Amino acid sequence: MPIKTDISYIDGVEEAILDLYQPSCAAPAEGYPGVVVIHGGGWHGGDKSQLRQTQMSEIFCDNGYVVININYSLAPKEGADRGEKIRNAFLECRQAVHWLRSHAQEFQLNAKRIGAIGGSAGGNLSLMLGVSHHSNDFDIDGIGDTSVQAVINLYGPTTRPPELKVVDYITKDCPPILSLHGTDDQTVDIDNLHALDAALEKAHIDHQSIIVEGAPHTFNLISDWGDYSSTALAFFDKHLKS
Repeated sequence: MPIKTDISYIDGVEEAILDLYQPSCAAPAEGYPGVVVIHGGGWHGGDKSQLRQTQMSEIFCDNGYVVININYSLAPKEGADRGEKIRNAFLECRQAVHWLRSHAQEFQLNAKRIGAIGGSAGGNLSLMLGVSHHSNDFDIDGIGDTSVQAVINLYGPTTRPPELKVVDYITKDCPPILSLHGTDDQTVDIDNLHALDAALEKAHIDHQSIIVEGAPHTFNLISDWGDYSSTALAFFDKHLKS
């Protein structure tokens, strides 16, 4: 599994770097599907090097996906400009998708088959990639298609922050969404999952939610609270390989 680290995806932005995971298996005729992995940390912390992200990246790359595991500019924990910086973090995530899609030929990528996955704030950012592509609220000059075709959300906030309120952007054009959330989450209340489910149901969006009994706010795809790697793979395979 060839891995290239700390690649810049926005010129002049020090924090906007990614690790590129390329499959060892032969590319299918239509090209490899892609996955964008986004770390959490309350929009003010976290890093692509953490186990949650590296485990995800390895799982999908081992199963025939081109993966980018990204960092982005962090917001302050508090202060008047926190909201603006959170919004900017999302704009950088959109630019990461654009970067991946713009290298489709080089990476033998199927540019029409890209998914996003993340936990906590990374779940929020992944969801926003999925639900906001139809909106003009986050347009970036000179940037083309930043849509994703499937999303896996691990315990991400959906009713906050106000700058990235997922449930406000859900329409009939959203991609399929898989969510996992623990019953013992003391940071992002499980009501966020229920609000997401209700909005997706109303919009008739293909979605699946898994409630993990006893799990706290952060757990990996493979952890003491279960192995959900096969579930995640099956979901992306269905929507990005079929």
